[in-house]
Amino acid sequence: MNEAIPGGKIVSGLGNARQGIGYGLYRYAGPKPPKGRQHLYRFTMYALDREINLTGIPTKSRFMKIAGKYIIQQGSIIGKYE
Repeated sequence: MNEAIPGGKIVSGLGNARQGIGYGLYRYAGPKPPKGRQHLYRFTMYALDREINLTGIPTKSRFMKIAGKYIIQQGSIIGKYE
């Protein structure tokens, strides 16, 4: 568990971010890679030309539908966990 991100469904200190359920609680628990084998993580960052407002549950598909027309650049990095 990341001590820098407090538990709770809504995190007011992070702009009222909503947390998903990790291990039965509303909290950030970090990635949990499979044991004994290599695992890849892909992180994609998007630069938008304006701030957007995601209401409701912020899923990736909702984000892309709302933010897609404002993306001016994007990049990805891949991390390998062994």
